[in-house]
Amino acid sequence: MSGSFFNPYQRQAEAVRNRRFQAASELSASLEGQSVGGAQEMASEPTNVMEMLVKAEAVRQMQLLPPKTLKFIKLAQVKAYALNVLPPLYVTSEKGWHSYWQKGNTELKEQITQAVRQGIAAVQRDPLREISALPHEKEPIADATLNQIKRLLGNEGLTWYNVLPAMKQALRHAKQSGLEQANREQLANR
Repeated sequence: MSGSFFNPYQRQAEAVRNRRFQAASELSASLEGQSVGGAQEMASEPTNVMEMLVKAEAVRQMQLLPPKTLKFIKLAQVKAYALNVLPPLYVTSEKGWHSYWQKGNTELKEQITQAVRQGIAAVQRDPLREISALPHEKEPIADATLNQIKRLLGNEGLTWYNVLPAMKQALRHAKQSGLEQANREQLANR
């Protein structure tokens, strides 16, 4: 193919396609004679060709970066950034795969190149960002919740390790107090 870039994942992509089409053929053959509508559509899972195109471009661009810069860039972050700004190219057939692969290498090549370049720049601007940064954002909420429970129960010594037993005890006490109060009111009304 003239005009296409080197794809280090070409063999891997072909092997995946071949396995999927073999499995699809086997499933289709096993469904023959059964009254299942759309067996051909069920035979293969959708595949996003854009993922392979973005991965190949990201690897190509990252190979051009200095080793010091590469230490701060994670391929997964670059791919995620680029895939979020590019259109998906889902296919379920080999013909569709070839068609979208060609479209990605011609019509969308500049968009893919630009999206990957922007992804690398975004990751470089924030080199300390972790892939698992999201759970850390929840810590202030957890601390605030624990402080509210401490005030409610009047126990400043509570931690997340002993809060459940303390809450159970407080609920038992409240239930017992409520029963005692109801009994007193019942006796007073006699």
